[in-house]
Amino acid sequence: MNDLTKIEQKIEAKINTDVSGQIAISDQGISFSNAGEVMEFAKMMAVSQSAVPKHLRGNPGACLGIIDDAIRFGMSPYGLARKSFFVNDNLGYEAQVLSAIINSRAPIKDRPDIEFIGEGVEKICRVTVELLSGKVRTVDSPKLGSIHPKNSPLWKTDEDQQLSYHTLRRMCRRHFPEVLLGVYDIEELLAFRATDVTPERPLLADRVKDAAQKVEPEDNEGFDSNFVTQEIETVTTEEEPSEEVATDAPNDELDLGATEDAEASPDAPEPDYDPMAELPGERREAVSLFAKEYYGGMGPSVREDIRAKHDELFQDKITAAPKIAAQLKDLIDKRQIDQVCQILGKDEAWLKGTENGA
Repeated sequence: MNDLTKIEQKIEAKINTDVSGQIAISDQGISFSNAGEVMEFAKMMAVSQSAVPKHLRGNPGACLGIIDDAIRFGMSPYGLARKSFFVNDNLGYEAQVLSAIINSRAPIKDRPDIEFIGEGVEKICRVTVELLSGKVRTVDSPKLGSIHPKNSPLWKTDEDQQLSYHTLRRMCRRHFPEVLLGVYDIEELLAFRATDVTPERPLLADRVKDAAQKVEPEDNEGFDSNFVTQEIETVTTEEEPSEEVATDAPNDELDLGATEDAEASPDAPEPDYDPMAELPGERREAVSLFAKEYYGGMGPSVREDIRAKHDELFQDKITAAPKIAAQLKDLIDKRQIDQVCQILGKDEAWLKGTENGA
């Protein structure tokens, strides 16, 4: 019995059949009368096995998010679930879902009029809609050759279809953004990039030097800014210590970014931090297995499935396993495999599954 099966059994045992039995069903689909019914239905979705994608199995919280969107847009929860994905730990949908939402929920009189102008990389898509007010709005896409990134396979197999999805979404976000508020397709999520906006802070030595230059004592007793400045300059311009001294120096912390191991003397102490050493044996194996499978995953969608498969590992509230696993995931995504091997204490042959002919 795997971890996912255990989780599903726990969820199934907590389903309140008295509440779920009151959920109404008609030819219009499922309808809910209160939040309790919604939450019970989310549990049932999470144990639906093949009826929902892998990233939703054993995950009632994500299923609740799907149901919320389904209620908002008047769609089938299961139909919406089958068009959903996790990208960079965010819930997203196929582009056709966003187009369906626009067609059914946008304040327009009729379906959008779509036409294509030009050929090859110069091709554009034009979407024209008539609003309920009677006003007409037209939006053109960028030229096909200037659209980046092109993450969907439809760009290669049916570029007109994908270009129409792109332009329809563009039109909606410009003229009635409330319709798609908080809803993204896969291409949008893949294009998101986290940006560190933390301002740079001067080094301690620079701050001390600046402070020393600002404070001038009236006599030579006590604090002497010139002496502090001279001492700082002496430290920063001092020659590198000899190789013999460097090898005897203790390692204060483990540098995970190093690509070469420093040659240490026999008496040098071991690094005082090994993230994997803090984990119980079972968790070390789980983290290593996740890293190996994630490394071998081909493409973002496969790796997201692998991440979902190991979700129980990331929900650990007791050990540092989630933090280490997330760090390994990030390093693999950035192809910094040397650092991954250093954390795991393994070589790349083990990651590839080629060690000892594996």
